[in-house]
Amino acid sequence: SLYYEFGDLSQDGAAGGRIAEGLANRLVDVDLLDRASELLQRQLAFVGGVDNARIGARLAVIHLLDQKPARAIETLAQTRGEGADVPVALMQERRHLEARALAAVGDSEAALALLKTDDSREATVLRADIHWRFEQWPEAVTELAKLVEGGDGDIAANDQHLIMRQVVALMLSGDSSGLALSRERYGKGMAASVYRNAFELITASTDTDAVPIRELPRILANIENAEAFLQTYRDAPPDEANAVN
Repeated sequence: SLYYEFGDLSQDGAAGGRIAEGLANRLVDVDLLDRASELLQRQLAFVGGVDNARIGARLAVIHLLDQKPARAIETLAQTRGEGADVPVALMQERRHLEARALAAVGDSEAALALLKTDDSREATVLRADIHWRFEQWPEAVTELAKLVEGGDGDIAANDQHLIMRQVVALMLSGDSSGLALSRERYGKGMAASVYRNAFELITASTDTDAVPIRELPRILANIENAEAFLQTYRDAPPDEANAVN
């Protein structure tokens, strides 16, 4: 309220920009996405180059959180930081955001094309999510298999979730041999996980059509994607996160 009432007294230039961006982060934290969007949209009128590309990426994230993927695509197209030496990490982040937005509007081919030569873990997760969204189960299995480290003994919580998504995709693709291999490889570790009953049910059956849990992949995907994506935005660099006290 103070910012909106006395915004004309805020500092110009980089310092004022950091205040506005910090406030936008706070607005996102309390789900005031429209307010955060307006604030960053206003900032874009005063910045260029790398800052234009960076703030454009932040705004695209907010549009995605607000279920407006078409606006995210438009924002990314308009904030490329023309003529500037945009850092590789920022370019990669923007590419991932665009791929996510394209998938959300139903263009899986364009989304996957953007990620074709990207071998980062983030891109692999995103490819798995896209294949999952479009029920391309064998392709989802391939990408998920790249993400799981080890398999003997204890399995980390993140890997447990990935393994569950992998075996559900195997089930839905009708790959009984793949399920048997997963049971052999991960059975001991998954027996100690919160997913032990679901893992046992899915991998114990040689008839993939007999498992009555067709909604499980969507439930798993929704839980993982929403939490992970939102956390990615909220984990801003310290200088941005602490811009407003």
